[in-house]
Amino acid sequence: PDEADAGAGDAKRPLKRARLGFIASAAAEQWGLDMEGLELWARRRQLPGVGVADLLDYRQEHPEEDLAAGLSSVLFEPGRS
Repeated sequence: PDEADAGAGDAKRPLKRARLGFIASAAAEQWGLDMEGLELWARRRQLPGVGVADLLDYRQEHPEEDLAAGLSSVLFEPGRS
């Protein structure tokens, strides 16, 4: 089964927010990651929480998110005008 089908049965259950560690939460915000997509991804993998290493896995599996995160890191780098 593909990933889209993996979460299809989850639509009837209330969405449980993924627990992000402090650093992972700050990184996800800075990178502008799609939190809903990240939460669905974590839920499909039955992760009890999401850390920075998990965010890197998510970005690797979602190249569109990785591209956006890379651009936001460059565009909003401290000291850049």
